[in-house]
Amino acid sequence: MQISKLRLENYGVFTDADITLATKDGNKNGSNITVFIGNNGSGKTSILDAIATGLS
Repeated sequence: MQISKLRLENYGVFTDADITLATKDGNKNGSNITVFIGNNGSGKTSILDAIATGLS
């Protein structure tokens, strides 16, 4: 399973957000890793919680 896009509405600090995640595209030079970087309280953990909730 591969998640390529995440849509958050009224979840955590997000009122309306579309998040595109890196996906493996067969290009050996590309990366399929997404890194969330931000200040405290910016929603990094909310993104991971939303993914976990969606998969459970």
